Amino acid sequence: MKNRVFIVLFFTAFCFVNVSLAAEVVYRCWSYNAGGFSSIRAMRCTNPALTLFPSGQYQLGSEKGTYKIKNGKLILSESKIRGEASLMETIIKEKISADHLLYVSLKYTKTCDVIINLLHRWKIMIEMGMDRLVEKAKKQKKWKPIPDAPRAKLVQLKRIYANEPVVSQTLMVYELFRDIENLEKVRESEFRKGVNLKVIYMGETINVNLDKLKEYSELLEKFISYLK
Repeated sequence: MKNRVFIVLFFTAFCFVNVSLAAEVVYRCWSYNAGGFSSIRAMRCTNPALTLFPSGQYQLGSEKGTYKIKNGKLILSESKIRGEASLMETIIKEKISADHLLYVSLKYTKTCDVIINLLHRWKIMIEMGMDRLVEKAKKQKKWKPIPDAPRAKLVQLKRIYANEPVVSQTLMVYELFRDIENLEKVRESEFRKGVNLKVIYMGETINVNLDKLKEYSELLEKFISYLK
């Protein structure tokens, strides 16, 4: 029996059903957002569904191959049809991996380790998104040459996209995700429904629980739509 998961913008919405790798799982592009952030229109998506089989095989349209999930990351075998993945496709793959952690792994394990791994996946995804933002800024002649340093890139992106609320908010939470390993943390209610990672960040206490993770997820949905 198939568990079907419908995801907006080629896998950018929530997984509405609980999925397990013990069963066949279908990720289907249901719709995508077109236009700028101020005038987004939902369009019907015609991309083929990605099907993951318990045997370790996958199918994407006429393309077939093998997959594995390592450290919460979905890895597809090389493809002659697909070729080298574009930056946006890679970002979407990271989104799928993060969704698996949020809607499957956390549901069954209820540990703070999964929360930390999820924030790390989001960090990687945002960093790829930042590269996409740089591409956009260069095309618009807004990007100035800077040293090849992550901090310098972040500072300039904040300046260029200061009037884009979704981008500004995403870059703010990125700094939290980036620093999470070194921050003071308290693990609460592990292995229970109310699992919570209490984080001390910039003098404030942030409770990273399921509600907070869903809040972050909603923001990142909007961020990926903006990157399109």
